[in-house]
Amino acid sequence: MRCIWTVLLTSLGLTSSTAASLGCSDCSVYGQDPVVYEGGTTNASRTIYQSSAVEAPLLHFPQGRVYEFHHGLGAAPVTVDIFVSFCEQLQSCDKTSDKKNPNNVALSAGNQSLIEAWDDEVVVIRNDTCENNFYVRVVALADPDAVEAAGGQGGASADGQGGADGLR
Repeated sequence: MRCIWTVLLTSLGLTSSTAASLGCSDCSVYGQDPVVYEGGTTNASRTIYQSSAVEAPLLHFPQGRVYEFHHGLGAAPVTVDIFVSFCEQLQSCDKTSDKKNPNNVALSAGNQSLIEAWDDEVVVIRNDTCENNFYVRVVALADPDAVEAAGGQGGASADGQGGADGLR
């Protein structure tokens, strides 16, 4: 399907990459069913959830992917931090390899990951970009007083095991 912007921009002498950056690409970031993730770890006090340990592989996060993280905190997190990378796993950093294998993980920015839901059971995020080579790690923190008041059993394991085993 041709985009009206493409025709307009072409007539103005602008490139098709300009049209794509204005939303006329074939990228689809909506309508995917959530990937339910019950992996990750929740600490014994149920105040910290991590979708994977720092040294473990991150989860593949292509365009439009929706993850539903079952955090097991027992209370709604007070904050959710989302980290993205172009590498599945962090690389060691030394002066000779920094440019070839950077230790490149950063807090998500803009629409790299949108939080669609956040409550006492799940955090749901979506990659709202056309990038297919993102990897993601989620860390959620709960207020200890809220966790104590909520009581009950959490959903994520406290066994220290992360990775793709938690996918459904």
